[in-house]
Amino acid sequence: MEIIDVETDPIEELTYKVDVLTWLYAELMYRVRLATAQQLVSRPDIQQRLQELIANKLTL
Repeated sequence: MEIIDVETDPIEELTYKVDVLTWLYAELMYRVRLATAQQLVSRPDIQQRLQELIANKLTL
């Protein structure tokens, strides 16, 4: 495997930065979805609906 010095290769440096930004964006979206799901599950109406769905699924 070839080791490339990103400080001397502008294309590799740009590719690395894009990769890092892509990873950061994915991490941010994961955390946003997780926080949204946690907020939704804590709502009483959503909890009731989830319980109904689970009960219906278990009785099928």
